[in-house]
Amino acid sequence: MTSKKTNKLVMLAILIAINTILTKLVGVYGLAPISSVMNMMCAILIGPAYTTLMAAAAALLRVLLLGSSIITIPGAVFGAALAGIFYKLYPRISSSIVGEFIGTGIIGALVSAWLISGDASNLFVFMPSFIGACIIGAIITFPVVKALEVRGVTQRMREVFSDEL
Repeated sequence: MTSKKTNKLVMLAILIAINTILTKLVGVYGLAPISSVMNMMCAILIGPAYTTLMAAAAALLRVLLLGSSIITIPGAVFGAALAGIFYKLYPRISSSIVGEFIGTGIIGALVSAWLISGDASNLFVFMPSFIGACIIGAIITFPVVKALEVRGVTQRMREVFSDEL
């Protein structure tokens, strides 16, 4: 019989793999709506710590193995962290969406602009695509999470990940 810790690690690895592969297949430079979908969904399913870990690992894999830009990391991690925190504070899908929007669309764009140029002078180069990814991600996330709730998947995932890091 497998332990809860093993189940948690296996599910986390699967979520990292899904995020890594689908984001690269569906996204274009600077616009990664699947990453936003995964951040918002995981914030609801597995909590803020594991969501941030999932986003960081997937972003790092995309940079190291798939040739994505370094802006992948702040674009994913801040959104994942805030989506998870906001959902934990206010457990509604909309809270996760707001956290992702602030984390990726604003903070992630600001940090990415700083990484590329050393200041925020090109902020408006990144912000439209990061916000666009958040909006597209939210449109996809809402019905997917509702479908998972109807099938009891969200409750089962929360049980596995109930004890945060």
